[in-house]
Amino acid sequence: MSQTTTSPGPAALEFVHLEIVHPDPVAAYEFLRDSLGAQRVEKEIADYISNTFGVVGEHVKVGNIVFQILTPGPSLPTWHTQLREHGPGVHNVTFFVNDIETVKQRMLGKGATEIIDTHVPFHEIGLGDEPSRLLVMDAREQTGLRFELCPPVLGWNPYPGRTDTAPPTNTDQPTAQALLHLEIVHPDPEAVFEFLSDCLGAERVEKEISENLEKAFGFGPILHAKVGNIVFQILKPPPTILGQPTSWYEELEERGPGVHNVTFYVDDVEGVKQRMVGMGAIALIDMDVPFHEFGMGEAPTRLLVMDARAQTGLRFEMVQPIDGWTPYPAKSRSTKNCLSEIQVG
Repeated sequence: MSQTTTSPGPAALEFVHLEIVHPDPVAAYEFLRDSLGAQRVEKEIADYISNTFGVVGEHVKVGNIVFQILTPGPSLPTWHTQLREHGPGVHNVTFFVNDIETVKQRMLGKGATEIIDTHVPFHEIGLGDEPSRLLVMDAREQTGLRFELCPPVLGWNPYPGRTDTAPPTNTDQPTAQALLHLEIVHPDPEAVFEFLSDCLGAERVEKEISENLEKAFGFGPILHAKVGNIVFQILKPPPTILGQPTSWYEELEERGPGVHNVTFYVDDVEGVKQRMVGMGAIALIDMDVPFHEFGMGEAPTRLLVMDARAQTGLRFEMVQPIDGWTPYPAKSRSTKNCLSEIQVG
């Protein structure tokens, strides 16, 4: 009697980086360094991408994830158009996936469009043994995001790195610690989850937190989806929160589905605020939120939202670590194991 091995469905494996277009990547890095303790990383990869595609770029580790910040030229049309027409901002999220062709076909079947499908010779700088397939899909209507996807590349080990939330001991400045989630505004969060589940194996997580946030702020609906090893918080924002107009609602109304902010645990909310304000960022929200009423922490939690789009292309939502809310990512499988699964499947 023979045994049949069931191949896993298409799935995001690991988050590689958040890709940001900006007219001055060095200035963006310096802002992130001085306000959140960011570090330059992956220099050889950044240099190779810059030389190959004719862009100026930086790879910057913020907390436990990497931002790829670049100034694109006409050789990257959608990147170039976004920066020229809309200014600094998120162009795409990049993931290693286990079955790139199936992911592509499923996304196409749900109305996403292909931007790039090519092979990049990363092996020329010691990453992998042969050119790597690189797929970029536009799923902004379906999810608010563009996705850049490739199979795991040997030698390119994406962060997360640390998963703890203890304050660092080797720095005297405020520091980002762990990404809590990437926050996306969309008119139909359930449809977004269905797309992410079918195409990338997303799982619904943090259900109780989602429900509590709906009650506390009037978001509706809101859900948390784990994609690979990070979480997307997907929400349909109301026009006001606690009687105040919201940038979440304005983002959706003015620009359509997309990334509103990245959310980090930080070790010093006030220190981050003062440094960001001193470099021109704008405070949108600074308030105490009663997460303790829902069993998270023992007292209200200070919540800070800063608009640093001019400086970095991003808004930042920041809190100090909350007991009962453990951030992703948690690296459950190594790249080596992911490759083994692909070969067996």
